[in-house]
Amino acid sequence: TRRDVDATRAAYSEALEVAGAEGLPRSEARALGNLGTLLHDERHFDAARGHYQRSMARAAHIGDARIEGIMLGNVGVLEQEEGRKTQARGAYERALRLLSQSGDRRLVAITQGNLGMLNAELGELERARSLLEEALEALREIGDMLSEGLARVRLAAVLLLQHERSAGVEQLSLAR
Repeated sequence: TRRDVDATRAAYSEALEVAGAEGLPRSEARALGNLGTLLHDERHFDAARGHYQRSMARAAHIGDARIEGIMLGNVGVLEQEEGRKTQARGAYERALRLLSQSGDRRLVAITQGNLGMLNAELGELERARSLLEEALEALREIGDMLSEGLARVRLAAVLLLQHERSAGVEQLSLAR
């Protein structure tokens, strides 16, 4: 509900204020990112982008590649939603480098899935399939069933675009 979103926004804003006052840049980066996500969900793209960029700057300043990579991935999603595919690709690729550096296999796989779907939108189906298969394998190994299910549905879509109906249907049947 609107009241819940407003309460969440107030909580993140308060956390941002406290983190700034206490000199906690990692917490500031997280709060900025969370506020950016709320704005993104509300389709306030410019404001969301600004929060993501501020979060990335704080994360870069303290050398937190994970937070910086997460925010770059969010920027990639935003750019893709706005139809700026070249910018989205650049953001996803930079996010993958940072997330790989941070060692977070789950976030790497999720970002690979996002990049895979961007490649599918661009008609680069073989590259999309490769990225999605790699992401799916990692998510299966990690045991993230929700993200694995999304990766399977995405892979199924690419397989269907490649006219591989039976393989696509098989992926859909395995999605949980």
